[in-house]
Amino acid sequence: MQALQQIRKDFDAKNFDTMMSLPEFQDVAADYVYQELCKEDNGPMKLFWNSYLEMVSIRLCFIRATRKGNWQLHLECVRGMFPCFF
Repeated sequence: MQALQQIRKDFDAKNFDTMMSLPEFQDVAADYVYQELCKEDNGPMKLFWNSYLEMVSIRLCFIRATRKGNWQLHLECVRGMFPCFF
């Protein structure tokens, strides 16, 4: 929680990248992604929002890859977008 509060307090690109790489934040993100509650089928609205959040996350990653000129990340994002299109 301290890492999240620090991100809110000092929100600029340099601090954001530093905070996102902290092990504490990685633990919180992993708990959310791999948590069983996140994967349970509790109705169509939850499925819709989970898929929406995943698509937005991929899109933000794609924008970041494009702005930084990171070709490998760009390809990974495109690969992640394919299920959304087909």
